Amino acid sequence: MTGKKTGRRYLVILAAAGLLLTWPWSLARAAGDDVEVTEITDHEQLGQVVSDGWDDAYYAEVLVDTKKEEVTVDGEETTFEEVFDVENPSEVPALESTQEVEEYFEDQVCETEVVEKGVVQVTNPYQTRQILLYTDKLDQDYGASEIFHLEGIGEYILQFGTEEETKAAYEQMQSVYGDACVLNMVIHADQVLLSGAGSSQGSYSWGADYMEMTRLKASPFLSTFKDCKVTVAVVDTGIDSSNELFKGRTISGKSRNVLENSAYIYDDTVVDGVWVGHGTHVAGIVADSTPDNVELMILKVFNSQGASSISALAHATYWAVESGADVINMSLGTEQDIARSALAMDPYIQYATVNNVAVCTAAGNENQDARKVYPANNADTITVSAIRQDGSFASDYSNYGTLVDFCAPGSEIVSAAPRGMWQSLSGTSMASPHMAAAVAYVKMVMPNATVGQVRQVLRNYAVDLGAPGKDSYYGYGAVRLKSLFENYTSVDISKFAVSLPDGSSYTYTGKARKPAVKVEGLSDLCYSVSYSNNVEPGTGTVTVTGKRNYTGTVKVNFKIVLDKPTLSSAANVSTGIQLKWKAAKGATGYRIYRRTGTSGSWKKVKTIGSGKTVKWTDKTAANGKVYGYRIYTVRNGSVSGASSAKTVCRLTSTKLSSLKNVSGRKMTAKWKKNSKAGGYQIQYSTSKKFTSAKTVKVSAKAATKTIPSLKKGKTYYARIRSYKKTGGKTYYSAWSSAKKVAIRK
Repeated sequence: MTGKKTGRRYLVILAAAGLLLTWPWSLARAAGDDVEVTEITDHEQLGQVVSDGWDDAYYAEVLVDTKKEEVTVDGEETTFEEVFDVENPSEVPALESTQEVEEYFEDQVCETEVVEKGVVQVTNPYQTRQILLYTDKLDQDYGASEIFHLEGIGEYILQFGTEEETKAAYEQMQSVYGDACVLNMVIHADQVLLSGAGSSQGSYSWGADYMEMTRLKASPFLSTFKDCKVTVAVVDTGIDSSNELFKGRTISGKSRNVLENSAYIYDDTVVDGVWVGHGTHVAGIVADSTPDNVELMILKVFNSQGASSISALAHATYWAVESGADVINMSLGTEQDIARSALAMDPYIQYATVNNVAVCTAAGNENQDARKVYPANNADTITVSAIRQDGSFASDYSNYGTLVDFCAPGSEIVSAAPRGMWQSLSGTSMASPHMAAAVAYVKMVMPNATVGQVRQVLRNYAVDLGAPGKDSYYGYGAVRLKSLFENYTSVDISKFAVSLPDGSSYTYTGKARKPAVKVEGLSDLCYSVSYSNNVEPGTGTVTVTGKRNYTGTVKVNFKIVLDKPTLSSAANVSTGIQLKWKAAKGATGYRIYRRTGTSGSWKKVKTIGSGKTVKWTDKTAANGKVYGYRIYTVRNGSVSGASSAKTVCRLTSTKLSSLKNVSGRKMTAKWKKNSKAGGYQIQYSTSKKFTSAKTVKVSAKAATKTIPSLKKGKTYYARIRSYKKTGGKTYYSAWSSAKKVAIRK
């Protein structure tokens, strides 16, 4: 904000979203029978929605002067027919009285107010045909033609076809949602941006010197932090980068013309026929105060006529956060309709704060309490009052109050102007970017600092100018950063918590393991990472070594463990219990453990010296006993965890002693009993491979079995095995050798 309030309004900004205390909200649902919600998944998609809803024909106000019989739209003279699109000239009121003008609009969506004698102000709050709603659930579509939802903020954007439909829906939604729904009204930057302008000058401003940021730019310690890029987002009228202040300065590729959703960010805003240059001036202050590793993200939110919208300002804040800004400067504010303003912007400022993005705001230029100005009265912003070159409070214009956090240079600040020129402006609009530049330095030395931590550092460097402690004019005082770099040139990195976010145990792969490292509160530009003992199984080490102004090392250990083998089977074979497993990566051998029963102690029964071996037979298992087995991978003395266990009951094979053909197309099998068996299975088939075999069960008491209904002239093959059921599971021995018999009778 520059100068005092001199026109019909000062810079009206405001905003874009509703009051939300928590987020994210639940997913969008269908809003009605016909219209479904379109989810906005990123800031670029939101940008398209905002620009699609914008029309350069929108206006903030029309003033009808019945004395002069003149009509102006946002300060530009026009005609009644043109601005209100009246086709029949006979319908135009004679403009002879304010009453006649007001009566003309009685049954229309436009609203009128006599703002001074003979002058009627006409506004149209429904012209964008958009309603912004802040709730976790939309109960119906309210006749909207399109509905969009931004989950991270909790905002619904309802687009309507006509202004009349918008008005009807708004009145209905007000009864349901109250102040949670906001009309996306048109706003305007007017003459106040030009107040206090002086002649062009050829020297830079005193503000950077006063806050000792010029010394930081020339400090030998700057090289320690030059590799740390910091981005300052300037939400304003755009930039004319032809000024020498911007030579060598990076203008972020994420810069945006929010209204057009384009890369056109030129500062072309003209109000009352005068080129404003407000955004260029503000951006120039940041550039003048910082080194070239601080880039500018320009977010142009006003068109060439000085118009903007609530949703455009909301999107600018959201875009800045999502595009990687470290600090946002908003040299903007309004004292009109504070409640609506807070409802609109609070969730976006909260979103920035939660994402560690500081928002610097101007306290305002009305020489009143800053609590009457938004967003200066938002507790999450860093609110800045203005001082003169001698350090005194700029009492002729600057706002004050308990919400002021700091003061900064604001009077007669020389900075860039359009067309490569210079201009001197005064206002808290100039103080705020000085503070944004100071925040950029804090982010340079503490890249991951929270907004709370940034505030504390600024307080540490604030010089108390008023009453002792925080006061209503200077806040905590003027920030002077001369010793910032020196104080941050030697910080022991061991003071920061170092962790391995992916865990502290890693499986051996034969290649070097390099766990991800996180140092709480520090950018990875501030340290290097090296690894040792990070290939073979055992204890590996991560060494974090401080860089730039961070010194010392921190070591964190992690484990490299062998992959457990997979024990795929444990089964009876003729010679014992055979185990089979899948080879483990890097194994040079295995260890096999056995226990008797299901609760006995585990004992090693075999060490295998080859990693290629994948089976082994336990020949010592006793007939009829239950055993458990598990296996470990071994690599050069390192041992893995245990595989899952397999349980099996040892049953020795039962031998067929004879297989004979008996009359009646039968065969009789005889065998020697297994005293530990719970029964037997006899399998027979005309195929020696036992395809399409049949199986019969035989009691454990039997030693012979006659099988009837065989086919005469066929040869049959038979084999037998014992089985036993224990612990709810049935175990089988290996099949015996097969015998054959020809069926002749």
